[in-house]
Amino acid sequence: MKKVLYKEIDGFKIIIGFSDCIVDPVATQKIASKAFEKTEEFKQLKMLAKEQNGYYKMMAQAQQSYKQADKNKNRADMEKYKIDYYSRQNDINKVQEQIIKIKPLLDEKKKSLLQKNQVFFEPTLNEIHVRDDVADTLKLAFVKNEFVDIDGNVVKNNKGVYYEFKNDEPVKHEINELNLSADSNWIKESMLTDKQKEIISDYNENLRISKLTDEEKKKEAGHLKDIALLRSNEMRSKLEIQGDNKALKKSQDYYNEQCDLIDERYSV
Repeated sequence: MKKVLYKEIDGFKIIIGFSDCIVDPVATQKIASKAFEKTEEFKQLKMLAKEQNGYYKMMAQAQQSYKQADKNKNRADMEKYKIDYYSRQNDINKVQEQIIKIKPLLDEKKKSLLQKNQVFFEPTLNEIHVRDDVADTLKLAFVKNEFVDIDGNVVKNNKGVYYEFKNDEPVKHEINELNLSADSNWIKESMLTDKQKEIISDYNENLRISKLTDEEKKKEAGHLKDIALLRSNEMRSKLEIQGDNKALKKSQDYYNEQCDLIDERYSV
């Protein structure tokens, strides 16, 4: 089992990563132990343990009988119970050897059952558990696409600012949610040409100016004309230094041209 991590975005459970599920050792051990008790290996171990326990009881009985014979000064019985005691001890050793011999098989069986009967902690917030093969399929989609939901569906991400041009006037559109599509004639802001950017800039500037009062327009236009005058003076000085005898006329023409553009834009 694998853990799929996700984040809710615009109502979609978008995958953000994967990790291994965490095993609950207590719950796993409980189930694996019950399963082990049903195996042939456990039955064999139980049989050997029962046999060994019987020999221990016989040893204890032989020891007790030996003490009683010693108390009665019956040497024949003492020898008999002594032999019986060591005989039972030898039987116990043989059983122990069998247990040691099958121990690797028992350990392997327990390990296999622990693996087979794994119990995982429940998923926490923004997590789900899926089979390994399902996780592999989701990972493949996750690597190839920007957004994939927990069901493996590719979620389109067209978020951003778009423009369309109607009679050379830009119309702005915004997509703010996943899985929405832009119209075929919309152009994403990052894909605009320099000419289109210039059209948008001029349109926005004209729109801003249209919202000004007449007094604000006159003030702003006057400020721009002052800037144009400074630039024309800089032009004249540069041209005169270069020995241009038409420096004054060229700077005046530039200034008048800028003033006409300003008047046209501000309608003053």
